[in-house]
Amino acid sequence: MIRILLVLIVLALTIYTFIDTVRTPAQEVPARIPKIAWILLVLLVPVIGPLLWLYFKYRSVIMSDAPLSTGDLSNLFFSSKEPTHASPVAPDDDPEFLARLDAQNRRRAYEQRKAHEEHTGGHSSSQSQSSQSQSSQNQSPKKKHERSSEQPHGQDSQEPDLDGHRGEDSTE
Repeated sequence: MIRILLVLIVLALTIYTFIDTVRTPAQEVPARIPKIAWILLVLLVPVIGPLLWLYFKYRSVIMSDAPLSTGDLSNLFFSSKEPTHASPVAPDDDPEFLARLDAQNRRRAYEQRKAHEEHTGGHSSSQSQSSQSQSSQNQSPKKKHERSSEQPHGQDSQEPDLDGHRGEDSTE
């Protein structure tokens, strides 16, 4: 069992250093040894080649007296070749996208309110609702019930949402 574990560790170390060697740009290869020589050394000398690669590549880290943080280690061993910039990953994390979306939603709601006001004769829905609530407070409970039952079924006084629907269930 120990032999298998040892073989797996050596194999993993060799694979890791081979991939690291191949991905390293030629001008950043350590110890002024050509890149092809490092690749052959890592592949042909199983334990010593990968250990030498790791030693020379991370010599500055090994020799420094400064304490390392976990962020430093992750940047060293798991650095990507892609440029690191502070852009959000998903559109819903992008502040500019969210600001544009919010502005679009506000504009759409404003246009719908304007269209609704023009349709109802210039009264805003909040003014008509407040006048209805004042008049319904002055009426008896029987008249309130009659007034609420006058609306046809399926038509309510809700304002349209952003898609223009008035609270109806859409059958798509």
